Amino acid sequence: MKTTTATKLRAELASYLAKTEPVVVTQHGRMKAILVPVSSEADAERWGMANNAELFRLLDAASQRVQKTGGIPQEEFWKRIDAKYAKKPNGHQKRKSGK
Repeated sequence: MKTTTATKLRAELASYLAKTEPVVVTQHGRMKAILVPVSSEADAERWGMANNAELFRLLDAASQRVQKTGGIPQEEFWKRIDAKYAKKPNGHQKRKSGK
């Protein structure tokens, strides 16, 4: 992995953005950041999700609830989803209350 200083990165940002491998950025001799190249919006989204502490907290809480309660059968899940997003006879979806 390449390494650069914050000063050099600031001066040569365009060239670092063209790199295809991560670059460690140091400041005063200490590692401060890693510049990670992405080739698509999907890559950026996956990287952001993989490093999102709040998402992991929510997934962990959901997993604990399923372990504790046993969850719901798949048929029941889809029944609830269908009911929540059912279309009215006029073709419009139900609105959530309060909105």
